[in-house]
Amino acid sequence: MEPRPQSERPASDIACTEALQGDNPYAALDACRAEFDNADIPAELRRSIASLEYEHGDPLRAAALWKAILGDEGWTAEAAHARAMALWRGGDLEQTEAAFTDSATAHPSPETASDLLAFLLAF
Repeated sequence: MEPRPQSERPASDIACTEALQGDNPYAALDACRAEFDNADIPAELRRSIASLEYEHGDPLRAAALWKAILGDEGWTAEAAHARAMALWRGGDLEQTEAAFTDSATAHPSPETASDLLAFLLAF
């Protein structure tokens, strides 16, 4: 069974923040997408929605949210890694390599080098 396109889904009747507290990630995904369709996601919800998109939705949406987080909060190993992994899961290999390379170059550490190496060795 394939998911219905976003336009065919019924509008969510609960708020994103309320849905995020529940135990149904797909209902939360629908609620958050409906609430923030064509609107900026508040900074305090970006991490939760990015993780939700990565795990149950569109990893490229997650990557875009992680990019916004990096822009707003500055570089962190967690956010940079999460963005690169979302790009990888979304199939954007060129951007994935660039993200891992940028992290390893700008913030050299065993972790960033290991991430880049693991990505390159996957091929």
